[in-house]
Amino acid sequence: MRFLNRLIKFLATTFFTLFLFLAVLSFSLSQITSAQKIPGLIEIISTSYEKNLQSELNQLEESFVYIQAYCKQNNEINFSVGNKNITIYCSEIENKTSKEFAKFVLNRVVKEKINEFYYKNYTCEFTECWKDNITYYYSFQANQSYSSLTNYFIVASVLSALLIFVIEKFSALKTIGITFIFLGISYFFKFLLKELIGNFIPAELIDLRESLINIISPVFDNFLYLLIFGIILLAIYFLLKKLKTKKSRRK
Repeated sequence: MRFLNRLIKFLATTFFTLFLFLAVLSFSLSQITSAQKIPGLIEIISTSYEKNLQSELNQLEESFVYIQAYCKQNNEINFSVGNKNITIYCSEIENKTSKEFAKFVLNRVVKEKINEFYYKNYTCEFTECWKDNITYYYSFQANQSYSSLTNYFIVASVLSALLIFVIEKFSALKTIGITFIFLGISYFFKFLLKELIGNFIPAELIDLRESLINIISPVFDNFLYLLIFGIILLAIYFLLKKLKTKKSRRK
């Protein structure tokens, strides 16, 4: 009987750890792939595109005077940049310098390319898209899938935690607290990743570095919340245990 209880406890703790990790991971992925993160992604891709499209961007800067003149008689302008046809309303480029205009056009091109794969209607299965449609995993459809998976994993985590409470009762606070802390330690990999990003991206592209870090930071921040909550649970456990010991001594 004791062996069976230990086995059930081990399985419940293992499943709780696994489901909690997957819940945090899928929730983090839903944050990273949200539409609110697209501006940061545009900044990253624009910076990498800038060198490849430098000649075209220079031409845009040189022709800005003519574009301004054209806009005095028209409401919008159509042209091609990097094999991409775009339309820009003249009101969008008012009071811009030639460099700001070129940067604006580049960002618009990148934004439209991102929107093409982000809002694309993918027909492949979640587990099969990596073969032919790798961009699926950073799309609106994937974002919805990550959100759904988060809900399933949260329910599974709660059920596993309840099973631990049934088996261990009061000591479950310690087990769950330790599990939270164990997973929460992953937060400190954030600093290692920052160091790696700093080594690969030169100092002159500091904005690019910050954009990339801002996109992926929710993953580590969520593990930090686990770490804090785990410490609180352990503190509650030891406090209640101490009060319980004092009460039993008085008797």
